[in-house]
Amino acid sequence: MVILQAPRINLLKFAAIGGLLLASVLGVVLVKSKVGQRWFGSGHNSAAPDKKEKGELAESQAGGQPARRPSLSRLAPDVVRDYSYNGVHLLNGAGDPLYAADARYKTFLERLRQLPPDILIVGKEAPLTHSLGPILSFGGENRTFPPVANRKGEDARRQLTPDELRLRIKATERFVQDVHSAGVKTVIPYISPMTMLGNKSGRQGFFQFFDSWDKYAQAFDLGARPSGDPLDWTQRDKKGETYFRMGGGSEDDHGLTRYSMCVNNPGWRRWQMIVADWIARVGYDGVWMDNVLVHRCYDQYCQALAKEMGTDLSREPDRVWLESYLRYFDDLRHAGGTRRHGDFFLGGNYIELPFQRAVTDKLDLSMVEQVWLGAARILWPGGVWTGYYPALPNQKVLNNRTEGTSEARSFNNLWIAQLAYAMRGDRGVHLLAGAAAGKGPEFAHNEDSATVALAEGATFGGGVAVQVVGQYPFHSDNDVGAFKGRERFFTFARAHRELYEQMLPAGDVAIVVFPDQEAAALVEAQQVHQALLWSGLLVDVLDGDKQTPATLSRYGLVVVPGRPALPQWMKALPLLQSPDPLSPEEVRDVKKSYQKDRNAPQLRQTKLSGMAVEKAAALRALTLPQDSLVEGCAWANDQRMVLHLLNFHVPIGLANGGKVTPVNDIDVQLKLPKGKTVRQVKIYSTDGREAQTATFKQGGDTLKFKVASVRVYDVCEVVFR
Repeated sequence: MVILQAPRINLLKFAAIGGLLLASVLGVVLVKSKVGQRWFGSGHNSAAPDKKEKGELAESQAGGQPARRPSLSRLAPDVVRDYSYNGVHLLNGAGDPLYAADARYKTFLERLRQLPPDILIVGKEAPLTHSLGPILSFGGENRTFPPVANRKGEDARRQLTPDELRLRIKATERFVQDVHSAGVKTVIPYISPMTMLGNKSGRQGFFQFFDSWDKYAQAFDLGARPSGDPLDWTQRDKKGETYFRMGGGSEDDHGLTRYSMCVNNPGWRRWQMIVADWIARVGYDGVWMDNVLVHRCYDQYCQALAKEMGTDLSREPDRVWLESYLRYFDDLRHAGGTRRHGDFFLGGNYIELPFQRAVTDKLDLSMVEQVWLGAARILWPGGVWTGYYPALPNQKVLNNRTEGTSEARSFNNLWIAQLAYAMRGDRGVHLLAGAAAGKGPEFAHNEDSATVALAEGATFGGGVAVQVVGQYPFHSDNDVGAFKGRERFFTFARAHRELYEQMLPAGDVAIVVFPDQEAAALVEAQQVHQALLWSGLLVDVLDGDKQTPATLSRYGLVVVPGRPALPQWMKALPLLQSPDPLSPEEVRDVKKSYQKDRNAPQLRQTKLSGMAVEKAAALRALTLPQDSLVEGCAWANDQRMVLHLLNFHVPIGLANGGKVTPVNDIDVQLKLPKGKTVRQVKIYSTDGREAQTATFKQGGDTLKFKVASVRVYDVCEVVFR
């Protein structure tokens, strides 16, 4: 592989009551903004609010404060996932003779040093594997156990002896040290909060480790073996029977069953904390969790939590299960942080629609694996790597990977990125982990398409991270283009952090969603979003719970899809709503039909999209050449307004780098925050050319200027006096 080398905090007027002390603690001043007259309120980190809380939140919004703190934009982190499916990460020689030195490990480090990511997510390279205990194999995720190169013929899942476990710990410590020395700030290994593998009758898998617990307890500080049996730790259905969320209780090729475990069970909870403690001991910065909130349990511990919360598990199961995981996150962070004497990074793969905000109140990074589950996964065309593709009749890229395409088209993840921003909680950001349309270099990113994909998440998502590499990022030449794109984008973005940080959306059309309400409204919102693309409009997707009358009043058009329960103050605003919204039953029926016969889903197109297109026509901010695929988004604070322009007619494929036709002569008309006078307009490009100062004309709160050309990604900075 060859890799080519090539913030200002918003100063807002602050309401003085106690705020300065809070701001000094948080390191950011959250105050009243002239940009949109926005007030930043406190976030809510618990489960869904009860009726009393909802009433208090409505009163707060009516008084000018949002129910949830608005999400300021961030510079997206550079994230790479390398699960070491090829079993390389521990072959550094420190664990010899268990794990011998391998030349591929040197290659991994050499390539990692050339462009270290901010966050490196690795596979099951923890000392103790969450699902089986101390075993030979490392790398991969729940279902994969790569063989160890120098232990040919051995069962990759076999249990290690205490002496072998000491060697595994040495190899893991060396790996973490080497990765940090290569320049990676945060490296986190894979675990699952809910997966155990074993054979109860043969006492194999985790059962074998549990039965031999005492052999490891003193040497590895495990403490006394938990009481009972691991079979007692599983999730239970309403009848008290063992519940299998995945696999149905069947055995795999190795005779092991995948059990779904209850995070509230004291035995399993304690084991998870032991795993986290050892992860922190060997130097990892946190953990990466798969299967987050995969919880459908009615056991005595979940029942007890429901009672503590003042509810009934049968009546509000989702609320109880959410709270189960929020508490689990807190315990996990405490366990790792105590060992590290500092913070402990939490990342996870959470692919359901509800509770995204609550989860990212707790997690530092939350992954969207292709697209969200449920109606979203079936109905929304997202998740395929961003780029312009030829006709793909033989590749399943549409309708949850069930259909091909008959003509060339742009695949993008604009809707997912913007909805992820709307769903963001107080702490973390999302990671869009899409998939290539197929195997081979023709579906890999080149430098240009990777740049667009990264910019798409960073700009339209206000700091959403994007995965642009394949399964073997440090061992496949197919990822050469993606590495060049990473270098190009992050070199530019880190040099101009003020263009990405501490801002709020500043478009002309707002699509207001309520993430924790009915998915049918989100599906209709996606229809509207799709209809408004490629028309020169600046469209924002906003969380209704983060808005106030002042924040929405600056928009020329406010669209509220579905029939969500609106706060009283919002009902008084001029909103565009659907005369024929999708019903939950319609979406549910389509989902069931798809699950039954896997045919491409057909869903009614409501009238709202056409109405929005008609109403928004007068709000066009970009005058574009016909058939161009340029999309823009705007953000602002008291110092500047920033317009990001992306050309989505960028061909995918490793060999297609540089084959982009620029879009020329784009006339821009922006609506400025009231009272602002423009001092300068500068236009930047990731192509490496010097920033250009543009001639502009301001009349009141309207600003006009021209962008001569956009090849891949340009940024227009409007600096206020």
